[in-house]
Amino acid sequence: VINLSDSQIHKPRAEYFAYTASKLLLHAQTRNLAIELGPRIRVNEIALGPVLPPDVPPEAYVHTKKADLPLERFPTPDDVASAMLFLLTNRALTGETLHVDGGQHLTP
Repeated sequence: VINLSDSQIHKPRAEYFAYTASKLLLHAQTRNLAIELGPRIRVNEIALGPVLPPDVPPEAYVHTKKADLPLERFPTPDDVASAMLFLLTNRALTGETLHVDGGQHLTP
């Protein structure tokens, strides 16, 4: 099982309370199910960042700027697919969260 979450789960903001609460519950569920369903079923999570920002000029996108990310690039769908394949094929991982976000979760 691979749950898709948000890389901002550890930075709750009041204006997104319901959304953040649902993602935090999914994060907790990932860890709990990994314990409950193991060893037969592995449960992991991918915490996504700005993978598909809107198709607008860079200066018009106010949410996240590439320059504000440690890698200075937005993740691509191929990056997400690679992370999924890694989690699916590595039989030693369960209860893990991979952040596919260009390092966004590391920024203030």
